[in-house]
Amino acid sequence: MYIDDISRFHELRKAQVQLIDAVKKSIENAYEFSQSENTAISDGPYSGQIAADSFFDDVNIDSRMCEVIRRANAGSLKTTARDISFGQLLRDAKSISNAKEWIRKTDEYLRSDMLNHEELTYFKLRDAEIDYTNELYHCLELVFILVRKSKKKQRNDDSYFLEYCALCWRLVHKQNNQNLYDSTDYSTSYCLVHHPKKSVYEHKKARAALISAVDKSDHEMRDMFIRRKNDLSLNPRILYRATAIFSDKPSRVELEAHRTGNSWVDSARLIIEISKIHFPRASVVLNAIPINKLSSWKEWFYAVINSLDSSGTDKSNWEEAWGNLPNDQAATSLEGGENVLLNIIHRYESTNNIKNMKQPRGPKAGSVPKNDELRASIIFLAAQQMAENNKIDAAEIGRKLNKSRERIRVLLKELGIR
Repeated sequence: MYIDDISRFHELRKAQVQLIDAVKKSIENAYEFSQSENTAISDGPYSGQIAADSFFDDVNIDSRMCEVIRRANAGSLKTTARDISFGQLLRDAKSISNAKEWIRKTDEYLRSDMLNHEELTYFKLRDAEIDYTNELYHCLELVFILVRKSKKKQRNDDSYFLEYCALCWRLVHKQNNQNLYDSTDYSTSYCLVHHPKKSVYEHKKARAALISAVDKSDHEMRDMFIRRKNDLSLNPRILYRATAIFSDKPSRVELEAHRTGNSWVDSARLIIEISKIHFPRASVVLNAIPINKLSSWKEWFYAVINSLDSSGTDKSNWEEAWGNLPNDQAATSLEGGENVLLNIIHRYESTNNIKNMKQPRGPKAGSVPKNDELRASIIFLAAQQMAENNKIDAAEIGRKLNKSRERIRVLLKELGIR
């Protein structure tokens, strides 16, 4: 490993944590100001409102990542300074959606360049750069929530992105690893079950099942999946949104119509009743929990999480994320209240509906003319082997993908990897 690459890798991991901490602190200050001054925070310089960017000028973006953003979005950033604050990024973009698009393009730029370098440390360093762009996108999502919250509007599903795994209902696996910058468990997009570096098989199995389910549906996302399913631009943000479309979600009016009171038990029973109507698979799990033996919303919340994921990993992540929220605030809180639990149950139902769909035995004739999905898998596994062992083992890749060593060697040569 080159010393500079090692140093840069750890520097970026540390910068990710510093970025998210600084943005969250600025968001808290912005919301307090909004409430005390009775002024909405806007996504731009609108009359009678205060622009969100003004609260983030003290939040710095890593200087070398600023250059990457410039390269990926040629001519978009107006600021010529080497260092850019998070607030300046918002100002130059003129809206949160434009800023998110810049970061999305940066992510694609980094991924498309993945095989253009052969250094041993490159792949880990590039992973760190991609993770940093994911955290930037996460921060923009949090600012989006701030703007909506200051205007007292309900959050939509996308507001939760990057708190939950793109392929299921669990929290992303970063809560317990925020200080372990080189941990292979750390992820801003996936839980430990679907982590592409921990279980390639489970990740690809869930991803393939989702692609197949969308392909069979009449949802508006289907056309986008057809265009993108054989390339690397089908990123976690798209997978996250697609996972949620396979289960109906109750409206706010319906929820209030089923509400019987304001205690935590009333909130729990509301979710149980709604699940009978909208989430039958989750309802089986909820009905097995002895609610009369529990003493608080938090205790019931954790019982639900444990029942949905018996490994205990997700409950451990929730304990880290939730902190010491008082029980008397829990059911109505943004951190772990009704809306959060309904979102989890909704994604659990969708995930299980996808899993229980009959899957085809291979691709439709002519639908994958050059088997790009297989090639993408080979590229990923080859990159992983180079990062870990500085060599490529065709036999090992063949075992993981259920292909012969000879077939993998041919494709590696075709891809120009060896």
